[in-house]
Amino acid sequence: MKIPREKLSALWNVVKDKRNPLNISYETLAKYRPLFRYLSGKEIARLNLSDSKILSYIGTHADLDRHQVGLVASKYIRLNEKWSEPRYLNLMNNLLCGVPMTFMRKIPENTYLQLSHQVFYHIHACDPLQRRFYLALMMRTQVLGKSYSWSASDVARLGLLLAEVSGPALSSISPKAMAGITAQVMLKMSPHNLQYLTEAQLQYIGQKPLNILARKLKGYQDQLQIYGNGAACKTTSVNLYYLSFTISTIILLNESI
Repeated sequence: MKIPREKLSALWNVVKDKRNPLNISYETLAKYRPLFRYLSGKEIARLNLSDSKILSYIGTHADLDRHQVGLVASKYIRLNEKWSEPRYLNLMNNLLCGVPMTFMRKIPENTYLQLSHQVFYHIHACDPLQRRFYLALMMRTQVLGKSYSWSASDVARLGLLLAEVSGPALSSISPKAMAGITAQVMLKMSPHNLQYLTEAQLQYIGQKPLNILARKLKGYQDQLQIYGNGAACKTTSVNLYYLSFTISTIILLNESI
């Protein structure tokens, strides 16, 4: 049975129990987590954002949209003039999707090197334009640089931003650095870009992301066979077949060890 959104939102009044949102504890919010997505951004912004646990709770909630995080981020920036320091950005996580890009451009480049590895795994509310914006910042010379210079730690640090890396740039990543790709990130990556991966790179991808990659390329190959035509599509299909065969071989070898 599907409960109307209005009733789910009304449950918040029961949770509040006439209390000022500023006085609601992290422990209370934790119990409400499955329904938290139904709160308005305005109501969420009334919580005690000065409490690091509450700020992190909001920033790591995967189901908030850009409008919600935008209202909360705007309120937090007004409350904390030091919001752009690494220690606070590392608590904001998904709230970075609600910060105007003009604000983020003004932050010193070395600040981005101090971001925790989990930050870009939580940016679910960002649209593709925002993700490409953050990727461009991370690819600056003084931050991580171009893809051919990345280590496995760098790849892991990029999180969901890796989904915005172009196919040619993806193929330039050092094979050993591919160990930094997680299953969560692989799920978000485009099969169009993934087809650029090399045989050497495949050797270093973990078992779970490799299984996801195999399914993605198989689905992409099937689509091309149904809807594609022309020499370019035939060439792509051949390349995908070879890549899929290589992945299947690696998976079988891993399972036999």
